[in-house]
Amino acid sequence: MSIEQGITASRESDKKVEARHWFQKLIQKDKYVGDLYSINYETARVMIHDFYRAKVGGIPSLSFLIASRVDPNSTDIDFKHEDASFILLRVMDAAPLTTR
Repeated sequence: MSIEQGITASRESDKKVEARHWFQKLIQKDKYVGDLYSINYETARVMIHDFYRAKVGGIPSLSFLIASRVDPNSTDIDFKHEDASFILLRVMDAAPLTTR
């Protein structure tokens, strides 16, 4: 391995470690409240589970939720892929979920 390849590999490793650090800081598994039901450019609907809502002490209006598919404890978070992202959501009010 050349010096240049070693430096490039080191930088990639540093980026993965930093990405894992930020995902672990932002995504708190013990604060899980529900699942994303639907999303578009203006609104998102989250199906909140009553058990988890009680566990976190409720979800007040105007609070923030983070939606992500990433396991923050994973050792291989590839921050370049779309699945390795998160969305900041703002709680506005309760919304009815349609039943099919």
